[in-house]
Parts: sequence; C-alpha cells; structure tokens
Amino acid sequence: MEFVNSIIEKGPDPSLTVVGDDWQSIYRFSGGKLELTTRFNELVGPHTLTMLQKTFRYNNSIADTAGTFIMENPEQYQKHIKTHDMAHESQVYLLDDKTGEENGLYSRVAEVVSKIRANDREGSIAIIARYNYLLKDSCDFLGKEKSKNINFWSFHKSKGLEADYCILIGFFQGKSGFPNGNREDAIPEALLPTLDSFPHSEERRLLYVGITRCKKKSYIIASPTAPSEFVLELLAPKYDINIFSKSFQERHRKIFKCPNCVNGYLRLIKGQYGSFYGCSSGKGCTVGKARVCTKCEAPSVDGEHESLCNNRDCSNSMKICNKCGRPMRMRESKFGKFWGCSGYGIPDDQCKNTIKIL
Repeated sequence: MEFVNSIIEKGPDPSLTVVGDDWQSIYRFSGGKLELTTRFNELVGPHTLTMLQKTFRYNNSIADTAGTFIMENPEQYQKHIKTHDMAHESQVYLLDDKTGEENGLYSRVAEVVSKIRANDREGSIAIIARYNYLLKDSCDFLGKEKSKNINFWSFHKSKGLEADYCILIGFFQGKSGFPNGNREDAIPEALLPTLDSFPHSEERRLLYVGITRCKKKSYIIASPTAPSEFVLELLAPKYDINIFSKSFQERHRKIFKCPNCVNGYLRLIKGQYGSFYGCSSGKGCTVGKARVCTKCEAPSVDGEHESLCNNRDCSNSMKICNKCGRPMRMRESKFGKFWGCSGYGIPDDQCKNTIKIL
C-alpha cells in the first residue's frame, strides 16, 4: 500500500486500476488484510468503485447461501450476485457425519461420491477441508480406484479452482474444527493488526470460498453432536438449504416449536403489513403474532419488555415498547442515551414512550 501511495504522490498524473475481492480475502497471514480493499478510501484516497456482481460459475442457490453468509460481517461490501444459471430449489445440502460409527465421516463422503457418480458419471468432484489430514484420510478410505478424478483441496488451495460438485468436510467444534477453535496467535495479531473484528471473519471467508467452488451442488458434512458454529448458523430460516439428516432436521424443527403451548408450531404468514409467525394450534394459543427475528428470521416471541428469538443458537433480543408493542430504538440526547418508541414518527398513531438507560 505504501508503494501505491508513492506512485500517486510522485508519479506524473498517475491513473491506477486496483483489483481486490473482499469476500475472498483469506491470506491475512501473508499480509492480505481485508481493509486494504474495504477501506481503500481511508488508506489511499478518493476513487471510483466498480463492483463485479455477475457470475457464470455457480447457480443462484449457491450465490444466495454464500452471499447471505458472508455479508453477515458488516465490514464486507454488500453485493448481490446475479447468476447465469438458475435453480428452482436449494443446491446446498447438509448431511451428518455418522457420528458414533467407525470412519463415519469418510463413509458418508463415499456415499455422496457414489450418489454423484450414479447421476452424473462425467461430473468433476472436489473434496474440500480446512485441514490436510482430513483430505488424506478421505483419499485413503475411498481407495485408489474410487479416488480417480477426485480433487482433494484445502479451503486455501481451492481458491480460484472449480468443480461440478463439492463435498465440504470437517465441520465440528474444537481446536481442529471449522471454524478453528484456537485463539488468534499472539505474533500474527501483533505484527498484522486488523480493523476487521467480526468473529471468525477470515474463517467465514474460507467457507464462502469453499461453497462457491462448485458449479452445480455443494454438500456440507457436519457433526450433529458437536456442530460447528457455521452449521448452526446455516440452520437458521434465513438460509435456504436442504437438510438431509434427521439430527439436523430435529434441531431445525425446534426453532419453530411454540413456547406457549404443547402441540403448536410457529408458521410464517405474509400479511398485508408485513410478515409474522402464527401458532398452528389456532386462536387458543397466547403467543398471538410472533415477530420475525431481525437477525436470523426465526420466530421472535414477545415478553413484557422484549421480544426473544426462538432459535436458541441466535438468542437475539429486541427491546419493545411496553405501551404500544412497537420496537424500541436506542437514541441519544444531551442528557445521554435512552430507548425511544419507533412509533414516535407516526402522525396518526404516535407513541412518545421513552425508557432511561441506567
């Protein structure tokens, strides 16, 4: 970056074209920090920004899932990728790793490979993992014959490559899991400080890279007993994925279980004035209209002072007005911060309720 600034400062009328992909910034250990792209204006100066938002590799299902996931980090550019190929249903599949069975993970990999080969004999396949030992063990389990024409890539190595079908493995908690359970090493943190403080930000970009290597279908194989944080996030209603695992299906189903009655489940209803959740048990349930969580789009059930997300892996809470039930907004005056009702600006039904923040 100092070199670029030197050219601008000393060169005669320099005109530069700088290319960067913030969604695939995965080499911080070699100096490739995210802010070199996203904060170019602060580091270099005024510029014209052009975003490339068209892809010819993968379909809209892959683009929507990967894009929604990566844009959870507010430091990333907000982009909406248009695809040449369109799919009518999700092409991202979640399977369990047969936890408890000997070589369960590798057995599941073999099953997926066989299924792909049965439906598309000439289709290219890549098995992608965070760590090389998982790739080696997968290759050994498949054997020489079944491993023919299969690529084995780490997430880092896969950048810039592609295959018709990608099988992503190693999604479990722990130091060798994904995301990595280790804390950032002190030395890289000291030598390469970053302005990007979002949790697991670079690991998130690694997953984005992995999902978008495929042209047709992406298979994620994960542990249901010690699930990766990323998999728990992908189970949220805002992501459209195919869940081919009873364990994960049950976890997903619990998100919609009504907390106020025995048999009811919360169903999304798109009303005239917006979407909400209603209980399947009928009008007898006291849950009424459950809100849509602003973070994960699961049901959010109102209490006396707040609305709490029904998805235990989200647990987002929203402050609500105890007078009219509208969301509260944090505001600031010369006397300090306070909660103010979002209905304050509605002329015909104004609510001036405020709550001090102690």
